[in-house]
Amino acid sequence: MNEILADVPGQVGYCIMGHNVNALAFADDLVLIGATRDGAQRSLVRVIAALHRFGLESAPTKCAAFSLVPSGKTKKIKTVTDPQFVAGDRPIPQLGVFHTVRYLGVQFGETGPVIQGVELLPLLERITRTPLKPQQRLKILKTYLIPRIRTTRGSRQLREDVSCRGGCRVQETAAQVVQQCFRTHRGRIMRHDAVASTLAGEFQRGSYSVHREHVFRTCEGVRKPDIVAAKGVHGHVLDVQIISGARPLSDGHNRKRNYYANNVDLLSRVGALLQVPAGQDSATSDDLFAYVYEFPGCGRNFSTKTGKGVHHRRAHPDWFDAQPPTTGTKAR
Repeated sequence: MNEILADVPGQVGYCIMGHNVNALAFADDLVLIGATRDGAQRSLVRVIAALHRFGLESAPTKCAAFSLVPSGKTKKIKTVTDPQFVAGDRPIPQLGVFHTVRYLGVQFGETGPVIQGVELLPLLERITRTPLKPQQRLKILKTYLIPRIRTTRGSRQLREDVSCRGGCRVQETAAQVVQQCFRTHRGRIMRHDAVASTLAGEFQRGSYSVHREHVFRTCEGVRKPDIVAAKGVHGHVLDVQIISGARPLSDGHNRKRNYYANNVDLLSRVGALLQVPAGQDSATSDDLFAYVYEFPGCGRNFSTKTGKGVHHRRAHPDWFDAQPPTTGTKAR
């Protein structure tokens, strides 16, 4: 998604609190924002082209568009209902005043989130008809129904601050439950370990020598990376991070990279463990820690060679074409 968002024109968007906002993204859900119809269509064309490069396609039937146009005569905002945008050769449904679209579990209309009430009686009747013991019904009422009413999504009037039900003594939010609550700590560890195990398995299938959670005692303290792998004269240190998307992923990558790469004692110990020849375990070694883009003045870092290559070809094609071809012998 980061590579796709990079293709959204920077000059297109809407100014909010002094910042130009041209897109909102969560996982594979994407919202494009434009101050003009032409600008929004240009962003849409760029995104569709980026999707095709990665072998993906858009689904116009699952998309929707809101178009708010100021009316100078009446000094009001009008909602345009005629189709305004196309994805490829297919029009995107245009929503009117009485239409809503569901995004991240919340219904949105032309004025923002739509307040939705909770039908309490049908839910209570369902619990009553359930063939359960009275204490089991009370458990359902306390654990599921009441929290659902108190934290109704999209309703500002029903929403209130709710203390963490795990006993953390802080306000309960989705981010707090997933990333901080001690009752979900085991789930976070399991998710982290599952990703690390998958990476270690891929390295082993690639004939790498893999060490899991090896403890290094250095002058700066104990370091315990998730994976230390080597193949030939190249070594890699990998540490899995399950982080929020609220900040650029490159910030977390750079922070973790510097945590290991700036520790000279650690580098020498890693080199000794992996049996990497002298000179391969320096803090500036791209092979040991990360793939860094070489274009002068770009300053972008990439955690994978594929991501770096895609940026090479797309953002700086003239420079990329001028580079000498790399040759190598495939291992048999």
